[in-house]
Amino acid sequence: MRTDLIPALLATALSAGVAFGAEPVHPPRAAPPPTETSCVSCHSQLDGAALEPVKHLQQDIHFARGLSCHDCHGGNPWAGADGDPFAAHDEAKGFTGKPDRLEIPAFCAKCHAEAPFMKKFNPQARVDQLSEYRTSVHGQRNAAGDNRVAVCVDCHGVHGIRRIGDPQAPVLAVRASLGVLRQERHERA
Repeated sequence: MRTDLIPALLATALSAGVAFGAEPVHPPRAAPPPTETSCVSCHSQLDGAALEPVKHLQQDIHFARGLSCHDCHGGNPWAGADGDPFAAHDEAKGFTGKPDRLEIPAFCAKCHAEAPFMKKFNPQARVDQLSEYRTSVHGQRNAAGDNRVAVCVDCHGVHGIRRIGDPQAPVLAVRASLGVLRQERHERA
């Protein structure tokens, strides 16, 4: 018998949880898909403004790519499953909720200005939108504290953000040039 293999075999058996009659070790459960989080299940049962975040999730590019509420807003998306919205919205777990209008460009840029993160989803993704925005009149006025200037959500929406090239995307050049964006925003107001 080759005794030099015993330590390696024992280590393999222990890591697999099969040594000494133990139950097999199962890998930890992967994070649930976005629609299984307590954020979605809880907000789906609410009405008014509290229902808005989940109304258009099926069209949202972020959800289609596997991101969920907590990826943007922080908090603990599994704590609310026990019916504890305070635990789900725990600021100690990074919950930010709805950002102040002046903070929206930086809020979106937490991901959209990070090349390594964005490249995981789309190797061609631009990551210069925040720096470009900051050079625009809107960005300069935003940086000066004017909360009436255009920010990301004014053109792209808040939840239900559609992929680039989607015929229903409000930023599609044809829709924007026809004033569809302006009309849809007016109808939502």
